Amino acid sequence: DPAENAVLKDFKKVFINPYIVEEEGEEWTFEEGCLSIPNLREPVDRQERIVLQYQDEQFN
Repeated sequence: DPAENAVLKDFKKVFINPYIVEEEGEEWTFEEGCLSIPNLREPVDRQERIVLQYQDEQFN
């Protein structure tokens, strides 16, 4: 959806010490890359939806 992509274009969020508290949906495989090693890409399995618990920049 182009309108949704425009809203999320500059969206940034900080997750400090995140952990997954819930996983839902089908598992799917997505190719991810390493930021430290150029051109290193591997398939990674992920759940369709997750719920995270984390602290924000004010440690809330």
